[in-house]
Amino acid sequence: MPLLETTLISPLPPSFSPSLPPSQVFLFIHHLFNFMTLILFIAFALALGVKEYLEAGVLGVVIILNAVIGFVQAYR
Repeated sequence: MPLLETTLISPLPPSFSPSLPPSQVFLFIHHLFNFMTLILFIAFALALGVKEYLEAGVLGVVIILNAVIGFVQAYR
């Protein structure tokens, strides 16, 4: 039984190593390209395509605000 007493049993698999937290750039890009923002990008492109520049500008501001707010919440 001395072998069992000295053997360390790890709850983690041997290949698992704790990873570093994601970088700030990765978090921002992740929030910039989520599903809702991609739908807003499509609406932004369509608004530019039909020459609705005011609507495209509003959508651009919404896209940026969405990404910034999502980044700030994830970073905290």
